[in-house]
Amino acid sequence: MASIRKRNGKWELRIRRLNNSHLGKHFKDKTDAVKWAREYESKLEKGLYEDLSHANSI
Repeated sequence: MASIRKRNGKWELRIRRLNNSHLGKHFKDKTDAVKWAREYESKLEKGLYEDLSHANSI
């Protein structure tokens, strides 16, 4: 589930799901944060999301 709060003039988005890694991201607009959270959670439910953060560090 996503939680959104305003912090230091930006909108902070945190998504925590069981059996998935936690994700945090910052946005300038709240509407962008809500839109991105919906897309991310939809991909997670369908099994289409791929976490590439480890691949980018190689």
